[in-house]
Amino acid sequence: MSGRTSKECSDASQKRDLGHFPMPTLRRCTPVLLALVAALLGGCKKEVIRTYPAPREPVDRLLAARIPDGSGNWFVVLFGPSQEVAAHEKEFALFVESVGFVDGKPRWTAPKDWSEQTEASANFSVLHLGDSEDKPAAIFHFGDSEHPLELTLTRVSGPEVRSDLRNVNRWRGQLALVRGILPYELDKYVRYPTMNGVNVVLYDLSGPGGMKRPMPPATDKEKITYTDKLPDGWEKTADPPESGRIVTFKIKDGGKTAEVNIQMFPGNLGGRLANVARWRDQLKLPEVDSKQLEKHLKSGFTLAGEDATFADIAGEGDNAERILGVLATRFGRTWSIKMKGPKDVVRNQESAFISFLRSIQFTEE
Repeated sequence: MSGRTSKECSDASQKRDLGHFPMPTLRRCTPVLLALVAALLGGCKKEVIRTYPAPREPVDRLLAARIPDGSGNWFVVLFGPSQEVAAHEKEFALFVESVGFVDGKPRWTAPKDWSEQTEASANFSVLHLGDSEDKPAAIFHFGDSEHPLELTLTRVSGPEVRSDLRNVNRWRGQLALVRGILPYELDKYVRYPTMNGVNVVLYDLSGPGGMKRPMPPATDKEKITYTDKLPDGWEKTADPPESGRIVTFKIKDGGKTAEVNIQMFPGNLGGRLANVARWRDQLKLPEVDSKQLEKHLKSGFTLAGEDATFADIAGEGDNAERILGVLATRFGRTWSIKMKGPKDVVRNQESAFISFLRSIQFTEE
């Protein structure tokens, strides 16, 4: 026998049950804490299980390589479901490493089970950047016979294709990723190995998908309309379907020429700052941080009654070009309306361009 009284045993039990909190302290506790202690004293109750949605796994993956040939750039592009692309990643690397040039013409070695094709799929005009000088020099299908992967090798012109930031953000937008990246983030997506004495750029991006068809002209359900009465000096021109342009206008002013074009892209095209960076690159301006990019934007601009992004970017020097660009998101797509030309022509045509923008309407049938 311990010789303890029943009151002492009761007090000791109370201290154990309350985790050694003395009663005066407990009385000063908040109601929330009292409720918690009561729940603990009440014994084991059914555990509450909370569930959270798992992050969506990437669906599509793009592997690409940019190979300079001295006067231009060749792009090798492989796109498809993530798991299938991963299964052929080593073959992609070996193909890229095999690419060389003899008298300015590409040479390569492809795996035996790759089937060479004569026509690229509809995705081709989406995946390749800039202006293709010709159809792909090589097109291969391999993998699942019902849904084969496609690899293309194409020479692409234009100084903008040398901007790895622009290339990554363009592809990110088409992979339905929600924002563009900034220069300091490039290392996550780009590597710079040397192959056969050539500095090659390798790209690797994954996302929820979106590149199921090329940069589209307006579809039957998505329309953009604008005034039939064009400003003086504006002339509508014909664009090939693969250009991705809905319409282009050539503007003649004082012996010089500027251009206005309208394009529509899937997704958000990497975000507004990524597009400002892309336009700066087209004017051969150096890469800058996000604060500097913001300085090109005009606040409070609307297009067809809704908020839109308006950018004004001028190149360096009196003879440089200037871009007035507008981005508007409608129906899950990005519409780009851009004027580009010599500074003095753009200055003279700025009010006509603004009037043209005010005439634009978007409709969904």
